[in-house]
Amino acid sequence: MAKWLRRLKIIIFIILLGLFLGELSVPLAIGGDSQISPYFNLKQYNLLLDYAVNSGSIQVLHPLNQPYFAADLFHSFETCAKKAGFYRNWAHLIKSDLQRFVRPDSMDANVGYWDLGANATHRMYGGNKQAYTKYRTEIYGIYILPNLVLMNRTVTDQLFNDDPLYEGDTSEWIQGRVEDAYALFKYKSLRCFGGRLSRNFGMINEPSLVLSDHPYSYDHFGFSLAVKRLQFSFYTSRLNDLVAFNSQAIDTTLHLSKRYFSVQRGEIALRRNLHFALSQIAIYGGTDQGFEPFYLNPMNLYYPAQRNNRVQMNGLWAAEVYWKPASRVTLFTQWLIDDVIVNNEPGQNDRAVHPDRMGITSKLILTDYFLPGGQFSLVFTRIGNWTYQSYRTWENYTFRNKSMGYPENSVQSVFLDYSYFGRPPFIFSFKAKYKEHGAQNIIRVFGDTREKFPRGIVEEKMQFSLSVQYMPN
Repeated sequence: MAKWLRRLKIIIFIILLGLFLGELSVPLAIGGDSQISPYFNLKQYNLLLDYAVNSGSIQVLHPLNQPYFAADLFHSFETCAKKAGFYRNWAHLIKSDLQRFVRPDSMDANVGYWDLGANATHRMYGGNKQAYTKYRTEIYGIYILPNLVLMNRTVTDQLFNDDPLYEGDTSEWIQGRVEDAYALFKYKSLRCFGGRLSRNFGMINEPSLVLSDHPYSYDHFGFSLAVKRLQFSFYTSRLNDLVAFNSQAIDTTLHLSKRYFSVQRGEIALRRNLHFALSQIAIYGGTDQGFEPFYLNPMNLYYPAQRNNRVQMNGLWAAEVYWKPASRVTLFTQWLIDDVIVNNEPGQNDRAVHPDRMGITSKLILTDYFLPGGQFSLVFTRIGNWTYQSYRTWENYTFRNKSMGYPENSVQSVFLDYSYFGRPPFIFSFKAKYKEHGAQNIIRVFGDTREKFPRGIVEEKMQFSLSVQYMPN
């Protein structure tokens, strides 16, 4: 463990060094003072965005923070549309949707831009000698002023009825929810956010270990400050109440507990091909707990705040590295620390008794290697037996029984994917996944036992899938 701590110190040193070296080469055309627009959250384009970013077809200054802003993508794809072949065809296709989310520059400053629209997805599945279809429809409305965005996106999806963790109403013939509903105010490089949205800190199309879009979207408030190569974000929320208990207390009876969440994140683009990010999260609560100002302080350090103010929390910290050593190669690693056991007492080996709670994911991407328009990716993920869990179950890292980070713990997996984009408007994908998952449930109390990994009876699963996505203009 000492070796991992030394590596983390080296990463922090590199980031701090980058703050003082103003001459580092990064693309500054897409800076923090770009045009205001809504987030572009049409997930049917995620595969295409993944390929466009990793192939270098478009430039996103902070690719490890999704969703991206529609205006940044629109201007990037305008450049991509000048290329030949399938790049131009894909650029024209996605621009037809992006332009609906971008306020024309020619409009008078006192005139608002608005748009109403709808999207529909028809999904066909087959397996185990069965075939079935699932529909999804979206209705959205946006209103944009030079410094303000108002957005609402309401969806109906037949998959809600198949999700045992979906807590919405499934008693009627149609199931729907408001997925996006927010106000976004921009002043120069500062964006203030309030509302509902799904976020993902890490690689696009991969669930983040620290803050992912795995749970259903939830209401939160905060801001982001982006100045050229630097970006700092802070968000906070009151999560769902939970009937919970404290396993370390004398009274272990269940109580309805309030829950709160704060996240800080700093990102730096040292170079066009090298990005670092650090995040820290506090999740806290209790029967009579309210918001705590020291967890609402965007510049505070959560661990000293917990120790000095004696308000318990479940803290998580993460470090990320995104590196493109060559134009067609992308490497990404995200390392999560929930808790690290250190032997502080002489003659007492705590590490032999208590488990670390950590996770790591690494991804290799090869773009246009085997043939133009193809992308190969290989992902390895390992999440510890008790990661995301706490002695106080209201501090488990969940929202409505879904993990707010990686979907599972006590799991390791290898995921292989090959997607082909050379025949627009079709996307062909082959996926293979091997997973080992222990007998663990992320909503349970932290057991504080050091066991084999994965723990208990291990479920081994091998999955293969072949998909074709058709996206008419």
